[in-house]
Amino acid sequence: MENLALEYKGFLSYVRIADEQDQGKILDLCASVERELRIKSIKFKFLNDKADIQWGDHWRAFVDATPASCNILCPILVESYFDSDNCTREYFSFLKSEKDNSKKKAIIPIYYDECIPPKQNSHLIGDEIKKDALERQYLDWTKLRHEPIGSRARNIAISEAGERIARMIRRWEEADLRNSRPGVIEIDSFEEMEERLSPINTARVLTWLSDTKDEGSKRIILKLLDQPNTQQRIIKFIYTRIRSDESAIVDDVYKRCLITGVINGECTASEFMYRIRDLYHSGLVNIKLVGTQTTVISQSPNVRQAIALSGISSS
Repeated sequence: MENLALEYKGFLSYVRIADEQDQGKILDLCASVERELRIKSIKFKFLNDKADIQWGDHWRAFVDATPASCNILCPILVESYFDSDNCTREYFSFLKSEKDNSKKKAIIPIYYDECIPPKQNSHLIGDEIKKDALERQYLDWTKLRHEPIGSRARNIAISEAGERIARMIRRWEEADLRNSRPGVIEIDSFEEMEERLSPINTARVLTWLSDTKDEGSKRIILKLLDQPNTQQRIIKFIYTRIRSDESAIVDDVYKRCLITGVINGECTASEFMYRIRDLYHSGLVNIKLVGTQTTVISQSPNVRQAIALSGISSS
């Protein structure tokens, strides 16, 4: 099955001296969050100006362009962060891209040390960032500075950070699916349902098989006829009810097959998915993974052509 799961990127904005003072604990924490997300089947990578600048790359160009190209900015907040020209540049670069295109963009401030509250009515860049960060949902890692790597408190914080980012990414993916949710063609009447979703008229198809010169289509139809009756009905549904140029979410197809009687009420969603995978491995349908958890199904052009030639779609 083709895996189209996206790789999401986060940019780690931090003061290097804070990481050096804590013997690399900041970078280690973020690497652990990456691995936590991988456990949840989410491809995610934190970029930073230490590990991701290649030999010959222009450091300033990297800092100016990279944050805005990422999905998530994680500023590691210590008091010196707000005095750093580089850190404030990274923060405002991402902030501008978030305002220009808020879809799949988020800032998750991480408090790593106690910070002085912003001054009221201040227009200093550092105070503006503090105000913006305080208005957002943040992670409090202030008690982790002196926790040893592998400690229970540290592991819990990593798990919570991974779960929060995972929930955010899944909301993005669910929104994408809602906005472009491919529909299954509606059935006009029970008569049409009975006609379209009845078992394949084997006699008609056998007549076509004896007359056709199209060996490729013939092999496909023979493979289709070799399927159990329920599989044949599912195939017929897919090639008459899903638009040829679209995909449909497998869960939607399952529910519609239940409603129309293509499958009986004892067929569970997991069993239906097993049947769909079996059809995929037989080369009769296409399926692919979109995002982290959603499987969609679509017609195979060669199978669609063979079904049209054989008359199965109208049998």
